[in-house]
Amino acid sequence: MHHEEFNIPTLEDELEYLKEHLARPDVVARMEQWAPAIDALARALRAFDTQIKALVKYVAALPPSPGYEPYLVERSVDPILARALSRILVRRGNRVALESATLEGVVSAIRFLAKRGRRKQSIADRVDVLLVALAQTTVFEKITRDTGLELSEFILSLKAVAEGREDAYHRLTKSAASVAPYLGAGQRREQSQSHMNSFWKS
Repeated sequence: MHHEEFNIPTLEDELEYLKEHLARPDVVARMEQWAPAIDALARALRAFDTQIKALVKYVAALPPSPGYEPYLVERSVDPILARALSRILVRRGNRVALESATLEGVVSAIRFLAKRGRRKQSIADRVDVLLVALAQTTVFEKITRDTGLELSEFILSLKAVAEGREDAYHRLTKSAASVAPYLGAGQRREQSQSHMNSFWKS
């Protein structure tokens, strides 16, 4: 029986073929069309490399974090990465603490607005608190996640009062009254959404 022999190309053979292929006029012409894009990509990569080096230098110059950094280094995390991660974790912890305190103020303000007969200046003060929380924190998103309430109408009412619209005060009170019972109550999403749906249809 005849056995066919196969000639397996060596790495040198493949490199020589590639060199000859890239030297072909039609290939050179196509490559020239791509040259501007390739140059732009190269410049972008060099700029990115420069930014990464600057970031690493900045992080390395930061004072060490006494808490998370040693913990991460002990678990074989690169020291520079450990320092960066520790900074992120500390900032995240501070933000959570701030938002926890803000949440209490937001809940208190909403419950205040839910009661009829409040003075307009007192209402305006609470509206200011809520709009600052809306702009600077994720407290409203947290309330939505925890309760399932849709707060868009309540937020619109807040902004309308802040704009001085006289017809917005009653709407804000009604809206706040629909939200307040569910704050911190741990109600199920379906119950909360059902309540809101029926309220806005009324």
